[in-house]
Amino acid sequence: MAIWDNPEWMRHRRTILRPATTIAIVAVSWLLCGLAAYVDGVKAMTMIVILAHTIVLPLWVGSACSRSIMRERAFQTFDFWRTTRLTPRELIAGQLCGVPLRGILVVVSTLPLALLSLRFGVSPVALILEYIMVLLFSVTVGLGGLAISMCATPLRGLQGIRWLFGISLAFFTILFTTITGMEFGVWVMTPYSFLQMPEHGAGTVLSQSISLFGVMPVPRFLLGVALNLSFSGWFYLMLSRNIKKEPNEVRLLSRWQAIGFAVFIVLLSHAFGRPTHFAPGMLERNLYLLNNLWLYLIGIMMLTPAERLRVWWHHWSSGKTSYLHEDGFPWPWVVVTAICLSGVTYLSAHVGGWSSPTLLWNLGLVSVFVIRDVTFLQWCLCQNFRRPLSTGILYLGLYYVAALVLTATLPAIHSVLVPPMADDVEVAQPIVTLVVQGLIAGALLHLLMTQLKEPAHSVSPSGGGRSQLSIQPESPSS
Repeated sequence: MAIWDNPEWMRHRRTILRPATTIAIVAVSWLLCGLAAYVDGVKAMTMIVILAHTIVLPLWVGSACSRSIMRERAFQTFDFWRTTRLTPRELIAGQLCGVPLRGILVVVSTLPLALLSLRFGVSPVALILEYIMVLLFSVTVGLGGLAISMCATPLRGLQGIRWLFGISLAFFTILFTTITGMEFGVWVMTPYSFLQMPEHGAGTVLSQSISLFGVMPVPRFLLGVALNLSFSGWFYLMLSRNIKKEPNEVRLLSRWQAIGFAVFIVLLSHAFGRPTHFAPGMLERNLYLLNNLWLYLIGIMMLTPAERLRVWWHHWSSGKTSYLHEDGFPWPWVVVTAICLSGVTYLSAHVGGWSSPTLLWNLGLVSVFVIRDVTFLQWCLCQNFRRPLSTGILYLGLYYVAALVLTATLPAIHSVLVPPMADDVEVAQPIVTLVVQGLIAGALLHLLMTQLKEPAHSVSPSGGGRSQLSIQPESPSS
């Protein structure tokens, strides 16, 4: 389906671009350009227009898309358009191209003024490449905004904030190991790093390269294109899986896909972190902290709602499903994630010519702490807490604060109760720590399994608050 035949796009066009609104947007845009030409001249005006397109369009698209699906729910039109015959791909295309139509109209209406820069020595190739990067980056931030808006609802803003934190962490972690300047890291996927291309020509920019892992030179422009396409693909996958689902059914990625996304982000972070630009030991500490953050994030993402976990337990006990099911315990997936991240770390060390056995060992040690904490959070989800996840995170926070305060002067006990910090990756008693935390994780898993063996209870509003047995489902929920 062509975009101009897309009913979702047509709905936004008719709503946003009414004749009076369209005329006003075009007139104001040209008036501002005329004032710029009057003050600074036509040549300066053309460069101002290109700069405005580069800055305004991605910001407008990201801002509009980050509110679009949430507004559909707020205005109670979400159920209407999600039950139409449009496929998820058509809905995504209609939202991405329809919601930010005002910003798109501003750029399209003033694009002829930007083309006037060709008369003042700007290379056509450079101008085309600049606008290609603007378009790709706008699509990336638009799809990311739609993914955030899909998870954030007026009644469930906290979950949206959680996923906003997760997506922001994906970008932050790439920059985390990059302290050499803005030309590295995710900055190359933005059009702002190529603003000098129309003025200096495409050859100067295309000849520049970034050394991945410190040994693999890659052209900056091609790397920026590849990063935009990669992130757009991940965001599109999240949207296509969930855009037609109810808010409580949204799971951005399957467990294998979540592991793949974590590996992708960590691999980029290793690629951009070059040992020659770090003080001795700094790269190791940064990558250690990065792996820890992603282990915890993946563990929290893989928590299973209590109802789904009970259904899985019922079928797994009957031998009808696998232990590595999408609705099963999250701890095996933490182990898989730790193994994958260890493989990425080993590959990065081998390619980059550096070695850190301590980093690999501590990654396995921290995974035991993550398994313990994630199993505790999963146990909290199966309790009758009002906000089980928030309650579990609060208890874990209190535990770590108490352990840090009480064992500050006892390093032997401290290393057993708290995972090694980023500034001290050497562990005093690794075997003892591994055994103790493994036993605690096993005890929590036993409590969780005991809870799942008991019949589920629910409180009936009409029963005066009395607990009643719930019926065990016969088939997995969809």
